[in-house]
Amino acid sequence: MRLRLTVQRNGLPDTSILWPVPEYPSPTIADLLESINESVPIQADEWGFEDYTVELKCAVGKGYECLHYQRVTDVFKEDDEVV
Repeated sequence: MRLRLTVQRNGLPDTSILWPVPEYPSPTIADLLESINESVPIQADEWGFEDYTVELKCAVGKGYECLHYQRVTDVFKEDDEVV
């Protein structure tokens, strides 16, 4: 699966990338944050994973927050926009 991902970090410009996600085994949202952190650092001394939310954007621009324990393949589909 591929997601359109925008990482918004405090005091830095947005980073928009295409992000591949394995469908098996399906990672959780928390696992997704950890894998993103390896390429786009989102953890720092003053910021941790607990300071971030993962939202699925819908067509009208509203965001729906995903829970950290949910499986990525249960809440996202191919080419969803995730912030």
